[in-house]
Amino acid sequence: MAQLEISQVENQIETKGNIENKLIFGSYPEVVITQDNNKRRQYLKEIASSYLYKDILELEGLRRSDKLTRLLQLLAFQIGKEVSFQELGTQLSISKNTVDRYLDLLEKTFVIFRISGFSRNLRKEISKWQVPHILDTDSQI
Repeated sequence: MAQLEISQVENQIETKGNIENKLIFGSYPEVVITQDNNKRRQYLKEIASSYLYKDILELEGLRRSDKLTRLLQLLAFQIGKEVSFQELGTQLSISKNTVDRYLDLLEKTFVIFRISGFSRNLRKEISKWQVPHILDTDSQI
């Protein structure tokens, strides 16, 4: 929901007071108008289930939705840090190539995005692993 649309349901003081909820739960229209955090969580879980499991898994023919969910959880605990595909693969009992494929899929579907390290030494920066970042804060659900 865009800020212009939110301003039709909330006044400026309410918007400032609800900033923490928006950071945690996002700005889906249903989430903005719902006051109960449990209902917000349930709604976001339904969105994640229908989007992640139905669309992404069917589109790519993936069979292990639990691995994809667990991968997102592991990434949520590592936000802002370098990520080892090998370590993630070990924790998920899948190969690092499968982890890379899942991350690529999540990036293409705008669930995460990768950023590279920053260094004044360009050679060092290029050699650093790219760090996936989850776009939403759904990891707290």
